[in-house]
Amino acid sequence: MALAFPGFEDLSRKGGDRPRWGEQVEGVRAVEHLLKAGRREIKHLYLVKGAAGVVKSLAGLAGEVGVRPTEVDKGRIRQMAMTSVPQGVIAVCEPLPAVSVSDLARKAAKERGYLIAFDGVEDPANMGAALRTASALGAVGALIPEHGGAGLTPSAVKSAAGAVEYLDLAPVKSLAKALAQTSDAGLWSVILDSGGRSIYDQPLLTEPLVLVVGGEGRGVSRLVAERADLIASIPLSGKVESLNASAAVAAACSEICRIRGERA
Repeated sequence: MALAFPGFEDLSRKGGDRPRWGEQVEGVRAVEHLLKAGRREIKHLYLVKGAAGVVKSLAGLAGEVGVRPTEVDKGRIRQMAMTSVPQGVIAVCEPLPAVSVSDLARKAAKERGYLIAFDGVEDPANMGAALRTASALGAVGALIPEHGGAGLTPSAVKSAAGAVEYLDLAPVKSLAKALAQTSDAGLWSVILDSGGRSIYDQPLLTEPLVLVVGGEGRGVSRLVAERADLIASIPLSGKVESLNASAAVAAACSEICRIRGERA
């Protein structure tokens, strides 16, 4: 049964589907940056009754941008939430702005920047953490699969902790075809895979590029791998044989920043 609160009727889905393009935002940091960025309409903002500290401060921030929050009890917040720990705050808003792959690729090429792309990453928290890291380390934007991956669900958006409000995001139906478009725009394709060459000290990382991370366990698909200009790995010296997607992205983006700084 739909909850008797405005906004949640629109997000009710049959079959357990969830918003996939940032339409529901949960968690203090994610909602804080949603308000600060100001690039999309907030339809409803719900705060837990009796909120204190950082949650209470969101009410003041909301007022500054013309959003009137609604107070609800903790039980209702839990019912509304699509994450396990919404931290007493939920916003229902318009979807994140979407850009075309070609426009995003041209922007990255012009800025000699880099993009991040996901191929079959199914853990939304992993995707969100990777987006947060990529944004912090200077990525221009991201290619997000419309199907076959986590999508920008409430869990992914919460884990991104506001990063999605600042990145340019392009939805893609086929990552292999999208990489053909980015290649046409002058971007190199660097794919993370444990069987690749060490990512460290690769001159290609100074060029405009797309960094592709594959799904946990299976990696990237064959069609995506065929688009690679460089298959790179994160060298590991411990007993753990692999990194999750967000950890691999953190290591790779750090190396991109390091080598670009040294060669600037």
